[in-house]
Amino acid sequence: AWPNGSLVPPHAHFVQGAMDDASLVRQLLDGCDGMIHGAGLHLHHKDTADFGDYIHTNVELSVRLLDAARAANARRFVLASSLTVVIGRARKYCPPCLIREDFPPPVGNGKLAVEVVAREWARLHDLPLSLLRFTGFGHRSKPEGEQLLSIVMSSRDAARACLCAMERNEARGEVYHIS
Repeated sequence: AWPNGSLVPPHAHFVQGAMDDASLVRQLLDGCDGMIHGAGLHLHHKDTADFGDYIHTNVELSVRLLDAARAANARRFVLASSLTVVIGRARKYCPPCLIREDFPPPVGNGKLAVEVVAREWARLHDLPLSLLRFTGFGHRSKPEGEQLLSIVMSSRDAARACLCAMERNEARGEVYHIS
């Protein structure tokens, strides 16, 4: 959630809530034909969350969101993930190299778990799901104050990627690297 409401575009409706607020989730999904899911704990939560928190929030609550969207008759799904699934933080320390899907990531196992579970969910329900692995974008808090994080792409470009993926009705767990 953006801490400063003025950063929200004027045509957007800002709602701050929690993934485990089932009533709010149902209310927000009412009438939606798709869901873009990017909520959860991220690397910068590592000092305040333990591994169990990551699994509960990023995997269990993600499945609850997918189930709630399906119950609301949503028919398309986009899961925002991270390139940490394949390259972790090692990209800062290793020389250029070819990276394969089975490259062992030092960080990103939580994101990988969400992807695996979401793919299986889409297969079981035969529903469209696109997985977008982003580099970095958006907003984050730092001890010295709020700042925008823009490593490679703008938040606007990330949103465009999500909307393009939402149009891929034939997608069944395909992964797209976005940077």
